[in-house]
Amino acid sequence: MKISFREYDNGHKHEISLDNDIIGHVEKSFLSQKWKAAPYFATEITFFSNLDQTWDSFYLAGKALVKMYEDEIKYKEEMSYREDDAQPIDMNNVWGNYRLKP
Repeated sequence: MKISFREYDNGHKHEISLDNDIIGHVEKSFLSQKWKAAPYFATEITFFSNLDQTWDSFYLAGKALVKMYEDEIKYKEEMSYREDDAQPIDMNNVWGNYRLKP
């Protein structure tokens, strides 16, 4: 696992790559001088928990972005595994044996 940082916009943004795949960028706020993560991938489980956080350096924000990406991949793999294991329940026999008495 190789994490790469590419600086642009006069040092106010850093593009984050994981194994040569660009996963997002981190951006420095002008007023607070803190860094925020901006992922380029769909966020399902980390949307509310990590995107509002700020960090003191681009390195820490980039590491947090990589952690978000890994958590998303792990979550999607787990959900696809659970969907494969799910079996539909055939309710025809249950409802076919049930009779209403007047």
